[in-house]
Amino acid sequence: MSDSDSPDPREVRAEPDPGPSRGERVRDAGAAPARAANANAWAMACHLCGLLDFGVSFFLIGLLAPLGIWLALRDTDPFIDEQGKEALNFQINVLFWTIVFTVLSCCLIGIPFLIALPVAELVLVILAAIAAAEGRSWRYPWILRVVE
Repeated sequence: MSDSDSPDPREVRAEPDPGPSRGERVRDAGAAPARAANANAWAMACHLCGLLDFGVSFFLIGLLAPLGIWLALRDTDPFIDEQGKEALNFQINVLFWTIVFTVLSCCLIGIPFLIALPVAELVLVILAAIAAAEGRSWRYPWILRVVE
């Protein structure tokens, strides 16, 4: 047997992956369910529209924009329905706490909270929008869920 007949050890042959055997289910636990990218974009828009009021919730734009998107598209995809309700609940809570802290600012207690609330809103909305863009469900912490 000559050297020309033996296979080159540097040459690697890739065997085709046979996939799962019959009856075996393979599921990646960390992967988001497959859905249209359009649904992810609308879910992300529900969260990001909450920032339209620039931290001043009295204009209600941050509440009305997610409400409009959710009402228009809630029947098209369950992910939009879920994330639209979550964004709407968060904006209702932000409006409530803005009113409470504004009333408390007359005795100077609410002023630090009025400063911290828009910062917390910005951070949480960005985290929610990133999760929605990736197709992952997001739940805002410490909020009362009014819309179910």
